This record gives sequence, C-alpha cells and structure tokens, in this order.
Amino acid sequence: MNLAVGIADAHPGWELLLKQEGVPYSLVADLPRADTYAVIVAGNRLDYRQSKFLNTFLEDGGALLCSTRAFACLSLPASPELLALSPTSLDESRRASRSGQRGEQAGGRQASFQRCRYTGDFVEYVVGGDEGPFRSIGVVDISRGCQILPQANALRTNHGTPSAYVGSIGRGSIVVLPFDPAETMLYDDSLTKSFYSKEKRLPFERVATLHKGGVARIVRSALQYLFAQRGLPYCHSWYYPGSEPTLFLFRVDTDHGTEERIRQLASLAQRRQIPFTWFVDVQSQQFHLNVFKELQGHEVAVHGYEHRVFSRKQEFERDLRTALSELERSGLHPEGVAAPYGAWTHSLGEAMQSCRFQYSSEFSYDYDSLPGYPLLSIGASDVLQIPI
Repeated sequence: MNLAVGIADAHPGWELLLKQEGVPYSLVADLPRADTYAVIVAGNRLDYRQSKFLNTFLEDGGALLCSTRAFACLSLPASPELLALSPTSLDESRRASRSGQRGEQAGGRQASFQRCRYTGDFVEYVVGGDEGPFRSIGVVDISRGCQILPQANALRTNHGTPSAYVGSIGRGSIVVLPFDPAETMLYDDSLTKSFYSKEKRLPFERVATLHKGGVARIVRSALQYLFAQRGLPYCHSWYYPGSEPTLFLFRVDTDHGTEERIRQLASLAQRRQIPFTWFVDVQSQQFHLNVFKELQGHEVAVHGYEHRVFSRKQEFERDLRTALSELERSGLHPEGVAAPYGAWTHSLGEAMQSCRFQYSSEFSYDYDSLPGYPLLSIGASDVLQIPI
C-alpha cells in the first residue's frame, strides 16, 4: 500500500499545504486503484473526467478529502449544470444564512451517487467541537462564503450549524469541507483582530483575514482521520528541527527606535544571553547602523527602508534594494525581511523574490502556523514565509 497522498485537480495550493505538512504526495496521472494512494485530495478545479475515476476509487475502498463543489462534481451526470456554478457571493451567502434555506439531501453514504445540492453561507469561523476528527483544531477564522451540504455533520460555524461532512461512500471514506483548502492559500487580505487573553485588554493586530494555519490544521486532522479509517499509519516529516517539541524565536522590529533604545535592548539581550533577530527600518537607523554591526550572535534583517507600504512591485523592490545597499555598506549582509506593519501582498512577495531574500515574516499572510512558500502569479515563491 502506498502511503502517499494523491492530488486530483493539480492546484498548486495542495502542494503548498502537503509540503508544509511534510507528507509524501504526487499528482494523480492515471486511473488510481484503491491501493495507489492512501488518500486523494480534490478541490474546486476538479473536472468531470477526473470525477469519474474518483467514484471508482471511493467505491473500491479508497479515501477522499474534497471541497463541497468537488463533491458536487462527483454527483454527475445527474446535475451537469453544477459544473458552471461559481462560489456563492458574499451578499448571496448572507441572504442564504438569514433565510436558513437548505437544498435537497444528497446520498452521502450511498454507493451510487445521487444529485447533489448545496447551500451558500457566509462563515466567520469554524470550531472542531468535542468529538470527531476536528476536535483539536480550536477556532479557525474563515470569513468567506462557503458551500455546505445539507447532510453536514462536523465543523460547526459561528451560526452553530455544521459545515463539513464526514462519512462513507461504498467501501470508501470521505471528508467534505465547505471551502477549497488549496484556494485559501492564494488569499492575501487582512483585517484587525483581537486575540484571546486573560488580560482585561485583549491584544490586537492586523493579520490575515483567513487563518491559513487553521486551514492547515483542518487538512491535517482530515488526513489523519482518513488514514486511520483505512488502517494506515499517518507518516510525515517532523515539524521542528531535530527532535525538538517546538521552536521559539525572538524578533525586534526597530520601527523608528532611537540609538539609546536600541543599545538598551542590545544590552538586555547580551545579559540574558538571548539572540535577537533585528528587523531594521534602515532610514530611521542609518546614522547608527554601526550598533547592529557590533552585535555578537544576533541576526540583522530588513524591515524596509522608508517603513512604508507600497502598491506596486517596482516600488517595493526599489525600497528593499535601497535598504540592502545601506546595510551592505555598513558591513551587514541580511538574508531575511519583514514588511512594515506585517503587510504582505503578492506584489511585495514578487519584489522579495527579485531581491533574493531567503525568508520573510508577515502576519498579514499567516500567523500561528508552520513555514511555507507563498503562491505568487509566477508560481511558488523561493522566499520561505515564517509566520509568527
């Protein structure tokens, strides 16, 4: 039995997720037998031809993780018009949420596929609950229009209703999610969120609207469940260096800090023997860059030159190259970058790649998650994203 995951619809977002998780995977090229892959994943790009071999794969005892719209594609040819449907718009989702309408029930546990309908709903967040495969995911912010099967039985939303389906078809097992996990890897919008705390004043920050790290936990939980349903071990690369149980890094964004404050922090770090990564906004620090040159055992990285957010790649690139030039003139050779205000965009991502940075760290891309390589218009970035 092959313990790899097969990708049916060739969306690069699946590769990002599976590489981040550290599971072996490959694109499904031929008609798979039930023992060709432990699990196959499919999203909204699934077409009619691909759906036919997934039917057979499931009924022969395979396992499938897919989006609701991919599941609707499996229901063809009874409802070919479903192929033309686009994700429900925000306004339509909210109207559907208020009306509480539900479509015809699809035969989720039947060996023969029946006509499938689903309902659009705007979902702020989902929670795993106390039972089932998603019990350890916590709260995951979605803030998107989702597509929900009438027989959904897992992943409760902010409305208190289930949004995912966990069940079986033929001799196979299936998990249907209300969104396409691969597509979520393309989102770069952000908003200000408050975070849970025991303090009276909740900490807040402008972060990614959709929590990609939470989506990754949902995918991980679904894969673990489907592997277990087939009696297979879930094997993946370990998430941290060596056998360490976790990893902690201490970063400082200099953000117009005075030379006096910089030296105070550096002195504290030396006394406590804590190595810092200093993300330097170069323009405000350019007359005392020697302070960073004197640091021993610390890392110096780029936080922009002007500490501004731009709109075009060319503007981002000009600012980053100016910062690099000033730092290199002072004998510093940074490999990392963190955008001002944590504001990641696709234009910035392309500029970072042009400047050949090794890594970046922006909480408007993702947070509380594992490192990964963002998707750009030119393909997967070579710049590792390290969320905080």
